[in-house]
Amino acid sequence: MTTVKKRKQRPAPRPAPVQKSVLAEATPPAPLEHLRGVLFGPPKTGKTVGAASGAGNKLLLLTEPEGDAPLVGRDDVSVLRSTNWMEMHAVIRELRGEGHGYDRLIFDSVTFAFEMIGGKEVMAALQTNKDPRRAYGQAGAAVNQLIHDALTLPMDVVFISQMKQEGGYEDSVPLNPEEGEYPLSLAITPMVYKILTPAVSYIGRTFMRQVNNDSGKKKLKYGVSFQDYGKSPAGARFPLPAEVFDLDLSKLLELGGGE
Repeated sequence: MTTVKKRKQRPAPRPAPVQKSVLAEATPPAPLEHLRGVLFGPPKTGKTVGAASGAGNKLLLLTEPEGDAPLVGRDDVSVLRSTNWMEMHAVIRELRGEGHGYDRLIFDSVTFAFEMIGGKEVMAALQTNKDPRRAYGQAGAAVNQLIHDALTLPMDVVFISQMKQEGGYEDSVPLNPEEGEYPLSLAITPMVYKILTPAVSYIGRTFMRQVNNDSGKKKLKYGVSFQDYGKSPAGARFPLPAEVFDLDLSKLLELGGGE
């Protein structure tokens, strides 16, 4: 008797995968959920006070000596004094979790953070007549990583920077605002500047101005410029007055007529 072998059935061909359209992922422009910005200006012009203004609990990540002095007595601000990059990185990592109770992170300041992270290495290279560009690059990369990680937190973030003033350009190469060159600018390296300034929704320059009160006496008033007309990188991605006094960051969107 002849045994007939059954032909092994071939599995049914799998349907070709349906390619998902990348264009289907497009969404309407999203309103700002959290405000990320920069306040910069000369020393003692209200940068830290402005960054801590308004409602909510704030965490001040401090690298600047005595930077928390203007906030003494405030019960809505807590301070962490960082001494190295790993500590700052750990703070940002913990803020990704829930239950920490903070509504805003204040990074005070980017200028001093760079010096803390890479200042010794840069100085050592200069003192030994070595090329400092490697040390500059490493410090800049570390600061940029902190900026990137802070900007992805589900909360408001304010970066503080000192101000540098350029002068004497009448007989030299003119400044070019399109390249980030302003008479008044942030005291940070170009590498950090190129990452920080495009990534935030507003940049404000702090200042003090002498004004007359109701009785005619002169007094100093603290303000923030959000439009310097080419004098500095101050500006915003949403409508804001050119100058704001008595800054309240928790009402900044309302001030600009936003949502």
